[in-house]
Amino acid sequence: MNRKGFTLIELLAIIVLVALITVLVAPSVIESVDASKKVSYDALIKNIATASELYYQECEYGDLAEISNACIFNDGKLTLTLYALADNGFLNVADTDKNGNKIVLNPITNENISGCQIIIEKKISNELDENGVTSTKVMYTIYGTGDGCPTTDEYAGVE
Repeated sequence: MNRKGFTLIELLAIIVLVALITVLVAPSVIESVDASKKVSYDALIKNIATASELYYQECEYGDLAEISNACIFNDGKLTLTLYALADNGFLNVADTDKNGNKIVLNPITNENISGCQIIIEKKISNELDENGVTSTKVMYTIYGTGDGCPTTDEYAGVE
């Protein structure tokens, strides 16, 4: 009798091989996914920092200065949310909520962090070089507030 098909032993051998391959490959796949989420998160932090500086400058010298409630300064510090950055076009996001509003998602947790507040402070310093020439340096410090939100230390790590 010539039967076509697999015997029970052959099927069990294949199942054991597939299970073994899965056990060996799964951790590296999970590690790669986690690493890519971390890279995405770091890129988001850099984008938020850059967008915050631009927003601050627009509040000082640009069109946002004319819009009421767009720029709320307190002791030279500007307070706003990540939603404000996204809604005003400073932070490019692809995600929207069910009402069509732009939202900022944390790539690691996939949580909506649009409501996270940031405080931006502008500091100006004058430095004198060895030739006696004074140069002005403008630096922005970003403070993160709120649970589940990017922290001040994460913004400080942006180069």
